Amino acid sequence: AKVYGEVTLQDLKTGNEVIGDYMQQSPYNHVHVIFDSTNITSVSISAVQAIWELRYLRNPKMGCYLVYGMSQVFNNILTISSRLFTSLTRVQAMHAFRDLPHTLDFLQQFDKSLPDLQPLIQAYQLKGNGLNSQPAT
Repeated sequence: AKVYGEVTLQDLKTGNEVIGDYMQQSPYNHVHVIFDSTNITSVSISAVQAIWELRYLRNPKMGCYLVYGMSQVFNNILTISSRLFTSLTRVQAMHAFRDLPHTLDFLQQFDKSLPDLQPLIQAYQLKGNGLNSQPAT
């Protein structure tokens, strides 16, 4: 998923609906969520609000919650709140990375049931920018 500009409560509600529906329809035991936050300029919600609104985080299918492209300030906030997220939700792991290839490398190591992600990494590197924005499984 991609988020632009300021992240608002409405963004969370919309994201919850889209990702929650995707999780319910997924035939897989775990659904990993990857967010491209490269273009986020501000966040006007707290970690507690996010946990409350993002009901999909408590879905039994919830896998990893991975974010890439964050500024250092947002990265620090995510690092601090990751313990809260993992203790109050079903998120298996929550991490921030500088780019998509590093995110996919982590995911490949974390979930051995995934197919080889190297073609996605290579496509990203050849293209020089983000892939189509879709929830990852």
